[in-house]
Amino acid sequence: MRLREVQNAYKKAEITRFEANKLIMPVLDVLYDLSDLIKESCISKIELDGTNIVFTIEYEKEQIKLCAEQGACISVVSNILATNTVEAELEDNLYELIPENAVVFDIGANIGWYSVCIAKHHPDVQVFSFEPIFYTFLYLKKNLQLNSLSTERIYNIGLSDENKQAIFYFNNKCTETSSMRDLKYINDESQQIECKIRRLDDFCTEQKIDHVDFIKCDVEGAEFFVFRGGLGTIKKSRPVIFTEMLRKWSSAFDYHPNDIILLLASLDYVCIALNRNGKKRILMEVNEDTEEMNYLFIPQEKLAETVSKLKGFTNG
Repeated sequence: MRLREVQNAYKKAEITRFEANKLIMPVLDVLYDLSDLIKESCISKIELDGTNIVFTIEYEKEQIKLCAEQGACISVVSNILATNTVEAELEDNLYELIPENAVVFDIGANIGWYSVCIAKHHPDVQVFSFEPIFYTFLYLKKNLQLNSLSTERIYNIGLSDENKQAIFYFNNKCTETSSMRDLKYINDESQQIECKIRRLDDFCTEQKIDHVDFIKCDVEGAEFFVFRGGLGTIKKSRPVIFTEMLRKWSSAFDYHPNDIILLLASLDYVCIALNRNGKKRILMEVNEDTEEMNYLFIPQEKLAETVSKLKGFTNG
């Protein structure tokens, strides 16, 4: 029984005060347990305002505030509580790969974790954030504002290889799994929402963006189409690309992660797999034994410089 249900049951005299207290006590135990757990985590504060939860996270020498309804920031917070890291594959490396005065695209920005972190760590960088789901987009905007960051370059659109309205499957209990396919990651409660998608190349032309230095792409299986719609920009700008590739997600779109590797290899990019144990290695293809989920794609001419910045890199 949820807390509100306990209160309502007591008000209706369906349960006694003793029974209500007995139902509430396990929740209080969890709160005390959580209080003890965060002492050794990078979460320094948790605030409840009646509607949202605001987490204050000490990350990469920056203080990050993250606001969301229940479920919306499940990955960031659960990773911290489980492992005391946010993105173990890129700890201490992500920001070193972004040059000064860079133009960064955060594609699939969700509620803004990467957009906020990059903008706070690199005040000179221009971060363009893309989130097609309006509900999630509002939290992206709110989190930028919470961290005193500009909302000038946030866009309520998705990027793909077409310019059109597209159906997305959205579940507000797990906003990060929104996708153009029904992935049923949490349960069957997804709702269909029509969203605007644009080709990356066309967006850059329309916005007069002449170069992009770094692309982060996490769009729950549709990564191949993002890159296919941005081949002109990628070929011209030669950005470093940080992306997720999961076989189970890409199969819902009828392609394999190796199709991304081949597509970017045609532009002379090298794939580096990022393991959760901190190891990083050049990867020629994804197979059934591949455990990594996150990858870097590096232009061949930037490979030596990039590898020198990667902790845990092995060529084996």
